[in-house]
Amino acid sequence: MWEVLNYFAVPATRSRAVRLYHACRNRQEISVHHFQADQSEAAVRLYESRPDKSWGITDCLSFEIMRILSDTKALSTDHHFEQAGFEALLLRDPVPSP
Repeated sequence: MWEVLNYFAVPATRSRAVRLYHACRNRQEISVHHFQADQSEAAVRLYESRPDKSWGITDCLSFEIMRILSDTKALSTDHHFEQAGFEALLLRDPVPSP
């Protein structure tokens, strides 16, 4: 969710991002997890270990949390998730409505 909030941080879309955040928090099929200090340290280690990538620290924290939770799909348009072996759902065409 940090990725989504970052992406829509400009004033014109910020209120929509906040509404999306709250809507996702209320959906059982969507997991929103808060990070811990040890996860932050792991994110810094990953950030340090990949000088060949332009991954931000928020990316690295997301990757570490997703690995811990065995999640494979991220609500993100960021291709860095795919570089790290995850699926960035917002890079895909939406599923057609029935």
